Amino acid sequence: MTKMRRVQKKSARGFTIVELMIAMMVFSGVLTLMTAGVLYFTRMYYKGITLSSTQNTTRQIIDNISQALQFSGSDSFKSAQNVDDDSDIQVMCIGDKRYSFILNKQVKDSPDASKNQAYHALVMDTIGSSCDNTEAVNGFESKAVGAGAYNTAVTELVGENMRLTALSVAPVLPGSPFYKITVGVAYGDDDLFPVLSGDSRDYSRCVLSAGSQFCATSKLVTTVERRLN
Repeated sequence: MTKMRRVQKKSARGFTIVELMIAMMVFSGVLTLMTAGVLYFTRMYYKGITLSSTQNTTRQIIDNISQALQFSGSDSFKSAQNVDDDSDIQVMCIGDKRYSFILNKQVKDSPDASKNQAYHALVMDTIGSSCDNTEAVNGFESKAVGAGAYNTAVTELVGENMRLTALSVAPVLPGSPFYKITVGVAYGDDDLFPVLSGDSRDYSRCVLSAGSQFCATSKLVTTVERRLN
């Protein structure tokens, strides 16, 4: 009887302080590893979303310009040029489509000029009369870009937080029906791109940093044939 009581008393003993501390340390380590894993996969997920969105935007711009070229007449292409000597805004005409754009400016709803931001980066509108590449779309430098007296279907082709890094369209050879199109798009704030000199930055690649999951670049080059003469 006495032996049974001793066994029951011994089996009723709880954990010691040391055992509890060890258990808590192990549990904390497991939680830390799980948290780190969740954060890593979350970063990778958003990095993938950012990259995919940037590539899709580049592809959509290429498709838009390609279709305009394919179904425009031989004398309807006007290469990009600055609207004036004091402006970085350029305008290009393809058929009845006018493309007003500015390079390396991040699209923001409330832009800060000191951070290379602007309301718009690439705006396409359809001109009802002859397209003029010396005048940008109405309201390009303001938030309320919109249709003027001769244009309709005004569309911003670059998304929020993105910037147009390259846009060129030119015949492969003089008089050739084949045109080479180059489009570059980057996603991310200025500090995610390497500094070249002064305030200029290289928007063709991202800086490897903690915020790199919110930075992406894309560049596509294609050649299309004008189908109408």
